[in-house]
Amino acid sequence: MNNLGYALLLHGKAREAVPVLVMAVRAGPTNVRARNNLGFAYAVSGDFPRAAQQFEFAGSPAEAKCNLGVAYERTGNIAQALAHYREALRLDPELRRARENLDRVVARSAQVPPARAPSQSPESTPQELAGRLGPAPVTGGLK
Repeated sequence: MNNLGYALLLHGKAREAVPVLVMAVRAGPTNVRARNNLGFAYAVSGDFPRAAQQFEFAGSPAEAKCNLGVAYERTGNIAQALAHYREALRLDPELRRARENLDRVVARSAQVPPARAPSQSPESTPQELAGRLGPAPVTGGLK
């Protein structure tokens, strides 16, 4: 079930992936990958509170914040991504993935003029958001 849900997510079908990944989580409540994938499916669908819940079940509070940062970054909300990466590092200063993500976003933001900075568009479709999500490496990773 997890693999099918992940495939749907990668093909821009986040809404269809949610029920499949819910079944995967029910079948294996401790399956970190299924929980993370369900979290990303919720995020791409615009349901960040449910995404946060899944990330919290899947890992430490710092890892959950890092994964939320990835989700916000991939959906174009850079301010929220930065806030979550910083919170992850406050909770766990040794979380390498959060440090790398924060450094990358800060460097990229410094290169983009403010008027052209990426932002979340209310007109974005779930497919467009899923396309931005892509197979990014995250804590407890999408696979």
